[in-house]
Order: sequence, then C-alpha cells, then structure tokens
Amino acid sequence: GCGGRNPLGALLRPQYLSQPPTLSRRCAGTGCVVVMSDLPKVPVVQVFDEKSPPFTKNEDVLAYHGALIYGAKVLDLAFRKRDEPRPGTKNVPEWHSYMHYKGWNKAWDEWRPAVEVMKICPASEKLQAKVAEKFGKNVQKNKVVMGGGAVRSSSKKRKSEDDEDEDDEDGESLRLNIAPALKKVLVEDHEQILNKNSLLRLPRKPCVDDILDDFLDTKQKHKDVTAEVLEGVRLYFKSTLGSQLLYASERTQYANVKETTGNVLQVYGVEHLLRLFVKLPDYVESTGIERETVATLQSKLSDLLKFIQKNVAQFTSGRAYVDKASAEKVTKASLGIK
Repeated sequence: GCGGRNPLGALLRPQYLSQPPTLSRRCAGTGCVVVMSDLPKVPVVQVFDEKSPPFTKNEDVLAYHGALIYGAKVLDLAFRKRDEPRPGTKNVPEWHSYMHYKGWNKAWDEWRPAVEVMKICPASEKLQAKVAEKFGKNVQKNKVVMGGGAVRSSSKKRKSEDDEDEDDEDGESLRLNIAPALKKVLVEDHEQILNKNSLLRLPRKPCVDDILDDFLDTKQKHKDVTAEVLEGVRLYFKSTLGSQLLYASERTQYANVKETTGNVLQVYGVEHLLRLFVKLPDYVESTGIERETVATLQSKLSDLLKFIQKNVAQFTSGRAYVDKASAEKVTKASLGIK
C-alpha cells in the first residue's frame, strides 16, 4: 500500500526507471509504482542494430527527462552498453543520444538511452501533452539560476533560460546556494575540459567518500539523519555519474574506472560532486516529497555545501588537468590497468 513513508535516503534514490518514466508514477513519499495504461502509444525506435542509428545528429526530437517530455536536439550518438544496467536484464550495447533540451542551458545536456527519445510525430506530440496533463502539476522542471548563485527546483511550470526567477511559496522546493568559490571550481572545470581539451587526473584525493565522511565527522546532533541524507547523495552520485554528470570527452576515462572498480566514490572528487549539486534539486523534485522532508534536506545539504566551501582550497589542492591521452594513461596506471 501507499500509507508508509520512506526514509530520507530512500527519497533521494534516483528516479531513472528501466521503462520510460511516463509509463508509471511513484507515489510521493513511498516509492510505490502506479502504472498509467491510458497514455498514447508511440512507435518504438530500434536501438540494438549498430548499423542503423535511430536518429541523426542535429535532429529535432522529443525526449524524456524525469517524468516529463521536452523538445530536444540530438547532438551526438553512441552505440554502447548502459552505464547502469537495467535490473534483471543483460546489459547489451544499444544506441544512446547526447541531448540538448531546447531553451535550457547546455549544462543540462546529457546522454540518454535512445529508447527514451522519440521522433516528432502526431503520436509523440499527443503523448507529450498527455504526460504534462497527468504529471506536470507535481513534477515540472524549473530553471537553474546560475547567475544568482542558486540552484532551484519547484512545482511551478518549467521555465527557459530567459525567464526571471519567481518565489514559490506554495509548492515544495529545494533551493541550494552555490557559493562563488564553488562556482569558480565548476567554471574552471568546464574551461579545462571543453576549451582546453584536458581531463582531471584520477583518482582524486580527497575523493567523494572522504569529503562526505569528513562532513559527517563534524556533526554532533542528529548524526543519524545526516548519515541517511549522505547515503542518498552517494546513491545519486553512483547512479547518475555515467549518464548525467560527465562531459563527452570523459567517457573513456570513466569506462576505465568502471573496468577496475565499481566504487566511483573512491575515484572522483569535489569537481564531480559539485556537478551533482547543480542537478540534485531537479532530481529530488521528481520524487514529489513532502514539505517537511524538503526542509530537512534543505538544511543538511546546505550545511554540506557550506562545509565544502570552507574547505574548498584543501579539496582542490591536488587537482591537476592534463591532456586527454596523459590523463587516461595516468588513470590506467593508478588503477592497475595494463
């Protein structure tokens, strides 16, 4: 039944379902799945034939993001295995599309399994409208306010980059302040990887696990609640790193990491953890959690960001960007790959 409430760690679990998320909906606060059987049927794209990509570069499409469907453009295509295999299925290669959501900052660009992307046609447009009608009230995507130093998610209608931010006093929302010192880390990271064609040398020290453990050690009161929230952060990081938090040029390096260790929390550091915080409010929004729970998450996650800000010099002191070939060679050597 749907009468229980999940712990905070469970509420932070990613909502990436093996089937397109609009075919089912999770009951807020419980995780129980209610199947929606009255949605329009859309032609299924073939994604397992390496010789027949389902889309072309720069093609306009419709794509799932969270529980809604948005207009998007295919920037790139890749035929590979999923970073996170679907439970109970064999992880075989399939087509993936690198998506840009129209009207959104390119920070939201991401790789998606092509099965979650649709050709634009009357059926897919009807499905988009139906999904918005059913789920839009509780699971709308809101803008990322980078200039104001905040990342916000709320129940208001999704806005474009050019819309002005508005207060949302009625809906549950998670608002995380990204301090200038932390935004500087993200900007430098972006500059090095995209404009200078460099990669971070891995493994990073301190790693994500170290940072979260150090933060927990500073807590005296309500330590069990903090620990549960941090477990949710760990789950999100592991589940979204490969598909949501990487630049395209980092994928080979990531594949090398996955080849030798399943614990990315011990390899990546503050740079990728901050990338998660940029998107985390939007992920949490899709759980439809209660206001009281949002307030707790707001408190704990804001404290974590303040802790990272206070120690950012220490967390980035060993950071080194090197050319792509050298970075991959160093990563392989560090992880024992010949």
